[in-house]
Amino acid sequence: MQDQDKPAGLVRAVAGIDAAITARHHIAVREFFDDGTEHLSRFTVDPTLAGLERLSQRLAAVPAPLTAVVEPTSMTWLALALAVERAGGRMEMIGARHSSRLRGAIMGKNKSDVIDSEVLTHVGEIFDPPPLVLASPGQLALLLRAGETLSDRYSDRLSQVFDLDDPTGKLQAAWNVKEQLRALLRTGSLQDASAAKTRLGELVDHAAQPETTRLWRTVCRWWKEIEVLIVTGATTAKLEANNTAIKHLKRTGRGFVNSRNYTTRIMLRSAARTAA
Repeated sequence: MQDQDKPAGLVRAVAGIDAAITARHHIAVREFFDDGTEHLSRFTVDPTLAGLERLSQRLAAVPAPLTAVVEPTSMTWLALALAVERAGGRMEMIGARHSSRLRGAIMGKNKSDVIDSEVLTHVGEIFDPPPLVLASPGQLALLLRAGETLSDRYSDRLSQVFDLDDPTGKLQAAWNVKEQLRALLRTGSLQDASAAKTRLGELVDHAAQPETTRLWRTVCRWWKEIEVLIVTGATTAKLEANNTAIKHLKRTGRGFVNSRNYTTRIMLRSAARTAA
């Protein structure tokens, strides 16, 4: 017979992180005990290095396997994932397609209602998101390289990354989207570009990641401009380079009171570069 005075043992814990860009991160930690009871605690941390260190310390103090759940708010999830990893926990990230399901199942709220940190602790009751896998610096270098520039050796290393370090397939899916976008921009006709865009949309649907979805929306929003680039090959690269050079001149001169001197300095620099 079980000892009635024996305290309940902590089985696992789930931390919901309501991430912010400039405001404080709100964290709720739900602890599950072997007698079926739960305990919820809340705290906040600043979105700074000191705040992330405090987050790691608080999560590391939980004496049970811990899973943290976060919505992708800009790139704040990356720093939070590192903090959770330092605490010995596992990070899971839910995308927009899961948010509406979570609202309806847990809260019964509308699409415009906010999912807070406490709601995120219930994610495991609705669906089972895969763990977030962070790429190492070496893996990132491979992933950012253009596919056609990879030697046989580095192609093999990239295949090993996908086979051994990418159990969810997210890295490979994102890499395929990146390479297809590059292939689209290299096309020489509108017909080829349209076919490449269709293929890109298929890869984005397969990836089902917030970042690739935002990329797809950007491509669709700027598609007419992309068509002009494919047909004419014209870009604003030279204009942007000139604007940057002008800003450097102004910064070097600590500002110019006399607009004529400012214009003269710009023209002299342009003439010197042309003559060179």
